[in-house]
Amino acid sequence: MWVTLYADASFRNRGGWGVWLRSEKGRIVRSGECPETVDDSAAAEIYAALMGIEICLENWPETQ
Repeated sequence: MWVTLYADASFRNRGGWGVWLRSEKGRIVRSGECPETVDDSAAAEIYAALMGIEICLENWPETQ
């Protein structure tokens, strides 16, 4: 199974993240706030990528 994951984040006083996942099973779009431990834009970008992977595995466990 193939999966395409786009992740993005921003940081200004607090971080926010968004992910767009697509596979042969459909599309998932999610976003949210980063936890307070995320304190700069680089950490927010990494958090967005990790959230994308987590959401992918929760919804399509066969991708493991």
